[in-house]
Amino acid sequence: MRRLFLSGFHLSWPVQGLLVCAAFLVVGSAVLDDYSAFGDVPWQKAMAARNLDYITGSADRLGGFWANHDPYYGMAFELPLLLLERRMEPTDPRNIYLMRHLVTHLFFLAGGLCCS
Repeated sequence: MRRLFLSGFHLSWPVQGLLVCAAFLVVGSAVLDDYSAFGDVPWQKAMAARNLDYITGSADRLGGFWANHDPYYGMAFELPLLLLERRMEPTDPRNIYLMRHLVTHLFFLAGGLCCS
């Protein structure tokens, strides 16, 4: 079978992965303003704040984490998000949610790029 379109044109797999990630970055940036908040952000932030207080010595113990009905998310992702949020000092809750969404999307893209 003859190729009529772009015959002899081939992209290496790293370039293909970069193009796919770039496309997802463009799409993610385009829909960022339309993103709505997800319901578990306050729980995640509260757990990260309690862990941060324990790590910095502000709290003697971690305390309860609503273990009966709420999942305990990994702090390796939540703590840096909380620190970034405190560093940026956003005042509008929507900006906090959008920042968290953007960082989560960029983390997803970095993981996808590593797997490509």
